Amino acid sequence: MITFDTIRFFQNLSKEDLMIALSRLKIQHEVIPKGRSIFHSGNSRDEFAIILSGMAAAEEYGLNEERILLFTVSDQDLLIDSSILHSEPWKIEFRTMTPVTIIRMNFQALRSPINRLEQLLLDRVYEGLIHNARKINRKILLISLPNLRMKILCYLCLIRQEVPYAHPHEIFEIPLDRASMANYLNTDRSALSKELGKLLHEGIIDFEKNRFSLHINADKYLESAGGSFTR
Repeated sequence: MITFDTIRFFQNLSKEDLMIALSRLKIQHEVIPKGRSIFHSGNSRDEFAIILSGMAAAEEYGLNEERILLFTVSDQDLLIDSSILHSEPWKIEFRTMTPVTIIRMNFQALRSPINRLEQLLLDRVYEGLIHNARKINRKILLISLPNLRMKILCYLCLIRQEVPYAHPHEIFEIPLDRASMANYLNTDRSALSKELGKLLHEGIIDFEKNRFSLHINADKYLESAGGSFTR
């Protein structure tokens, strides 16, 4: 059973407002296996979703129809494309990386908000869009760095920063396997593996599968990289 008042999108609503919101948004609960599309690029359905458990990839298609990983979503993130604001086909595709649980919601009720509750919910949609835009901006900053070593270390430093109150050399886990990490950093898997091996040999990082530890100061390294990275 879903406890809606613990979901970030619905927090701080009165019981009455919560019931109205659930009715207006026409909530649908769904469990989707790994490797399935939740929303296709080109989708024109007037709905969005919240991911309650699991992880999904936000992707777009390149010139040769290859999938390009933009960012990942999990832990109550919104699955939404800004195209929905203008009733245009979506440019982003959301695909499950693990089995996921989501709730789908109808966007039609928020197109022309007529009361305080609808405006509040629309504002939270905008917050979700801004959050996703920041993730895309982070990827652009990473792939704009001059070499693969900097891309890898900045990516790991950014993930490391998201671990609260951790010891500087504490082990943390990244959400991507090697193929997805290579895709995200705009390189190929063999080049990524080779550079990770060099960083390991030089004592800059340690890792086993998706578990890493850094032997550099994450904040200072990101500052030295010169990018305006945001958490």
